Amino acid sequence: MIISDDMQMQAITAHYSLEQAVYRAIMAGVDILTFGNNMVYDANITSHVAHIIKKLVPQERIEQSYQ
Repeated sequence: MIISDDMQMQAITAHYSLEQAVYRAIMAGVDILTFGNNMVYDANITSHVAHIIKKLVPQERIEQSYQ
């Protein structure tokens, strides 16, 4: 199982949009994404990320992570 560091830290947000960062992390093998949600507060971060995953990540990749 692979767990990310904070997906909202500047090392990521300076180079990638939220959508790009989530997609790239999952496709690179990350199983659990973490969001400190304190540097750039988003009350709906969970909904936003779930929407990105549903829209961009193939079901096979989600199943692979689940297994």
